[in-house]
Amino acid sequence: MRKAVNKVPILGVLFRIANAYVYKGNPVHLQQTAPFEMWKQRIGKGLLFSIISGYLMAYALIHNNISDFNPEDAILGIFPDILGFGIGVFAFAVCAANRVFRQAPSKRKKFKW
Repeated sequence: MRKAVNKVPILGVLFRIANAYVYKGNPVHLQQTAPFEMWKQRIGKGLLFSIISGYLMAYALIHNNISDFNPEDAILGIFPDILGFGIGVFAFAVCAANRVFRQAPSKRKKFKW
């Protein structure tokens, strides 16, 4: 099954990334698929939460007669904020890393025992 999934272009990449996540980065993820129990522990809780919250949202939309809700507007309104936040965090991490590496030798001398 692993070889069949890996041959599908996008699904294969997503499966390999998820399998590495389930194995917590252990290199054994390159040779074998994680057992179901590991998948359940690492991904199951989040997946179950997503399914339940999606069901509750659909239930609320249907039973409260909310007919003018447009998910495209919500996505287009939120996506730029998330993208900007991600770019900002990445830029901060790169700048902070450069500063830490530049100051590391002077800090080491200052805090020697």
